[in-house]
Amino acid sequence: MVWENIKMDANSDTVKNKRTPLVFLCLSLIFSVWGQVFIYFKKDVSAGIVFFLIGVVLFVISARFLKTEVGEVSSEDRGNIRKNIGFFLIVMVVAAFFRFYSLDTVPVGFHRDEAKASLDSYYIMQDKQPLNSFSKHPVYIGPITDNPAMYNYLIAAVYQIIGVGVVESRAASAFLGLLAVAAMYFLLYYLFGGAAAFAGGILFAAMKWHVAFVRIIFHSGFSVFILILVLYFGYKVFKERRWRDFIF
Repeated sequence: MVWENIKMDANSDTVKNKRTPLVFLCLSLIFSVWGQVFIYFKKDVSAGIVFFLIGVVLFVISARFLKTEVGEVSSEDRGNIRKNIGFFLIVMVVAAFFRFYSLDTVPVGFHRDEAKASLDSYYIMQDKQPLNSFSKHPVYIGPITDNPAMYNYLIAAVYQIIGVGVVESRAASAFLGLLAVAAMYFLLYYLFGGAAAFAGGILFAAMKWHVAFVRIIFHSGFSVFILILVLYFGYKVFKERRWRDFIF
């Protein structure tokens, strides 16, 4: 009887240990979302940052509770560095072709969303306040952009290097799309090894939906790059619990 009670207590402790990181992770998500609500909808940046930082702390705590083995690529992949570099270069060449070829003529025209995003980026470069924003250095830009401004800052940086124009704007978007392919390759390499990274990288490099969105000036194309980075570093944080991955 005593032994059975001990086993039941041990099982209950195990269940609690498994639930603890999940509870902290859910709380982290709630506080992070609530922080963004304060920043973007209630326009209370100070309170929003506080809630968001609380979410970050809870996320770190949840990662500390997890006890998982560090993911590693196979020894065969590690011993074939040249092969994997070759795979990566092939993937990037294919991706660059689909994203930059005939960028001056395909797609035709210039959509109003592209024009607004380009104008916002130009104003940021000129240190002027973009339309429907709250400052010269906005975090969020209102209608018809209705998106965070990070994408526009990156395009403005490209303007400083290669100039202002339709092709230049689309080249900036295509370059960010190219970075998304590179990020996808490294995510697949970390999870499954070199062969899977090459196959998945080639498929992603030629995917019509991604090619279409990054050949125009559209925030959703850039969000794919951010999402892949979140998956990559988020998974590494939970697997390896290194501060450098969390910071990135």
